[in-house]
Amino acid sequence: MHKLSYLLAASAAATLYGATGTAIAIAIEPPRNLQHQSSDEQQQLGPRNAYNSKAWNGFLDNNCWDVRFYLSDDDMARDDPAGTFEPYLGSPVLNARCLDLQGNEVCSTLQLGECFWNQDGHIKFGDGGHFHESCTKCSVTDGKLWCYCLREGDLHGGNVLRETEIDLNAYIHNFNGQMTCDWKERARFSDCPKEDSFYPDY
Repeated sequence: MHKLSYLLAASAAATLYGATGTAIAIAIEPPRNLQHQSSDEQQQLGPRNAYNSKAWNGFLDNNCWDVRFYLSDDDMARDDPAGTFEPYLGSPVLNARCLDLQGNEVCSTLQLGECFWNQDGHIKFGDGGHFHESCTKCSVTDGKLWCYCLREGDLHGGNVLRETEIDLNAYIHNFNGQMTCDWKERARFSDCPKEDSFYPDY
């Protein structure tokens, strides 16, 4: 586990998890709710509800389950993908099992960089936002994406990181078995990866 210290800046008006209202020097800690179910436990849960035809409901409320989070192949090829504080080289990926309109199980994959962007250290919803180019140490827990992202004034060589999170269920939907944030068609797979979700070192 890394002992590096960074400046974690937050304003009093920011809706940050554990915001203090001041810029303080601290050692980066994992998100406080990092305790999570294992991938096997998630898989055993199966679909959470009977199929809901309202596609605009969140994907977790509309028959998607066994959600897993992975880094891109380029990021996993780094010497220490779990330990680096560098922004990501490619978009992290969300995997889930979802039911389509016929009730068939589909393996759905979504690149999160297509859905979110970094606004001054806060992850925001936005089509094609490429948040990963200025964020690091990301994980998915309880349906939320947690990251440390650079503030706007530090995108060029700074090391001021802000802890931020966003509720994926509010912006990602199940559209005929495919996770989507923009209603575009995406590839469908018969088999999902079996590896556990990626979690960074803190």
